[in-house]
Amino acid sequence: MKLLLRLFRFEVLAVALLCSASAGAQVVASDIAVIQDTDGKIMEAVAMPDAYLGAASKKFFETHQDRYDAIFVYSAINLDMLSNTQQGWPVISSTRGIGRDKLYNLTRAFGSMSGRLRQAVKMGAINTMPDDPDATYTGLPLWNGLTGVELVAHEFGHHWLASIIFKTSDGKRHCMSRGFAPTTSDGGLPEPGDCDGYQEKDFNQHWSYYFNSRSLMYGMFYEETGPGKFKIWYDQPKYSELDQYLMGLRSPGDVPPMFALLDADGYIGMGSDAMPSRIKYSNAKEVTGTRFDFTIADVIRENGERWPTQERCHWKAAVIVVANPMNQATPKMIDKMVRYANRWEEFYSYATDGRGSMDLTIDGRGGGTESCPSGTGPITPVDPGPEAMPDNAEDSGVLPDDSGPSDHGPTLPDWSHIDFGGESVTTDTALPPRDGTAEDLQAEGDMQDSGTCTPGTLQCYGNMIQKCALGGKTWTNVRSCFDSGQVCIGDGTCDESGRKGGGCAAGPLTPGATGTLLLGIVLTLMALASRRRIPGISRRKQAV
Repeated sequence: MKLLLRLFRFEVLAVALLCSASAGAQVVASDIAVIQDTDGKIMEAVAMPDAYLGAASKKFFETHQDRYDAIFVYSAINLDMLSNTQQGWPVISSTRGIGRDKLYNLTRAFGSMSGRLRQAVKMGAINTMPDDPDATYTGLPLWNGLTGVELVAHEFGHHWLASIIFKTSDGKRHCMSRGFAPTTSDGGLPEPGDCDGYQEKDFNQHWSYYFNSRSLMYGMFYEETGPGKFKIWYDQPKYSELDQYLMGLRSPGDVPPMFALLDADGYIGMGSDAMPSRIKYSNAKEVTGTRFDFTIADVIRENGERWPTQERCHWKAAVIVVANPMNQATPKMIDKMVRYANRWEEFYSYATDGRGSMDLTIDGRGGGTESCPSGTGPITPVDPGPEAMPDNAEDSGVLPDDSGPSDHGPTLPDWSHIDFGGESVTTDTALPPRDGTAEDLQAEGDMQDSGTCTPGTLQCYGNMIQKCALGGKTWTNVRSCFDSGQVCIGDGTCDESGRKGGGCAAGPLTPGATGTLLLGIVLTLMALASRRRIPGISRRKQAV
C-alpha cells in the first residue's frame, strides 16, 4: 500500500511539473553565446571571480543586447584547480531582510548599461562538469555532494542565500543555521561574540551541516525518530521553504518551523562547515543530538521583513562560453551546454516548487512556465543609483527605458517579438524605515544619486570609485576597481591587498586562497576522520 501511495505521489508530482514547464522553449546550439578572449584580459582575471565575470560580461555585451537578468559563464579553456572554483556573484544587491543590508549596484562594472543584469555565475571549465547534468560533480577532491545542475542552482542561489541569522524571543542572536568557518589573522582562536558565542563573520554563506535545511545551499535532511535521535541523509535537495522566502517567492506564512542540532554525535559547536555527502533516505544514518527549534518569526525579528515582499518569478538569462584562439568551443562542448541549459530551465521550476522559471534562449523567446510565465521577470531596483543612471546618461548609452532599442546595431538577435510585460514596474515606492544606525546610513548613501557633497571628493560605490560633481549634488563614476582586480576602500582608492570576495566558492577553496589547496585537502581528510561527513552514493537521477 505504501509503495502504491509513493508511486501515486510521484506521478502527480511529475504531471504537475511537466505541465508547469509546457510554456518553455527548447534551447538549441545557436542559443549558446561564445565570446573570444583574444587579448587575454578575461583569463588574466580568472582567479578573481568578480573581475573575471565582469570582464566576460563586458565582452558579451559588446555583441549582445543588454536585456538579461543573469549570465552563466563557462570556460572552453582549461583551468587549474585553484581557478576552477564555481562562484555566484550578485551584480545588484537591493533586497532587505535577507541578512545583507549593504546595498550596491555594479551593473556598469559588468557592462550592463541598462542596469538590468542582477546575477553573474562562474561555472568554471566545461570539461570538469559531468556530461550528464544529473550526475554527481567530481571536480573537488573527496566530495560528492551536488550534481552538475544542482551546482548551477547552488551558485545562482547565492544571489540571496545564505546570510541570515535569527533572534529568539529571549533576545539572543543565533548563527547556528550557517556553516561555522572562523578565520583569524594569527591562526589563533576566533574572538568571542554575541552570536552563539562567536562573531557573525565566523559563519559562512552556506547552511550548516547540522541544520535541517533540505536545501541546495548545503545543510542536511533530518528526521526525528525518537527523543534525541535522528535520521540524516542528503538526496534530491531543492530550494527549501526558507530559501524561497529569502528569494521572494514565498510568503513568511508559508515557511514551516525549522530546527538545527546541537551536540550532534559529540560535535559541540554552532554549525559545521562540512559539505553534504550524497546519501539516500534508504541508507540514512542514525545520529543523536539536541534539537534547537526556531521559526521564520525569529528570522524576521533579527533581519527585518523582506523588502520587496515579493519578486517577479521569471528570469531571462544567457549561457556564455569563454574561448580563445588556442582553445575553441568544440561542437561537443556546445552540445553539453545545450543539455545543461535545458536541464537548468526544467530544474529551476522543480527546485522552486513551480514558483520560478528560467529562460536561457539567447533571443528571449522562452515563455516561462504556466505557473510563472514570461513577462514576470525580476523587479528593477526602485533607485538603482548613479551607476545605473549617471549624469551623462545620454552620452554613456544608458537606456532609461528598458523597452527601448539596443545601441549595438542591427545584427543582434531580434527581441521585438518579446512581451516583457512592463518589467520596469515595481511593487514598492520607498525603502522601509530603518533605525538610523551608521550601517543603515551608509547603505542609504550607497543608493543616493543626489544630495549634498563636497565637489571633488571621492567615495566608494560598491567596487566603483565616484567623484562628487562640481555642483555638489551628484556623484559620477570615475573608475572601476574591477578593471585591476582590486577592491575600492576608504576614501575612494583601489587597494591591491583587499581583493573583494563574494558569493561562494562551491568547495573548500575560497576566492584568493591560492595557497590553501593542500590545507583544504588535509581539512577534508580530517573532517572525514572525525565523522563530520557521511559516505554517500556517487550518482543518481533527479526526479522532475
